[in-house]
Amino acid sequence: MHLPVKRMIRSCACCLHVNLVCSGVSAGNEAFCTEVTKWGFHERGVLLLTNMSHHLVGEHEQLTWYRVSDDVDFSVNIQELVDGRWQPFK
Repeated sequence: MHLPVKRMIRSCACCLHVNLVCSGVSAGNEAFCTEVTKWGFHERGVLLLTNMSHHLVGEHEQLTWYRVSDDVDFSVNIQELVDGRWQPFK
């Protein structure tokens, strides 16, 4: 099942968007804003979960519910969208 994810970025500090501090030295804000913007527009940090499976240890049937005390094997493949291509998540 795929659920759409909404992301929102809110900045209340005007100085966040200024890359130079008074001394003329780069404050690193440009790199930060670039990465946050990529995240906000789903260009970074987009994960895809595939091949999910779960079952009681020693069994093979997937149940719809488990008890807290049950030992469950759970496996999933995680991929990340990097430059428009799905790659294994690191």
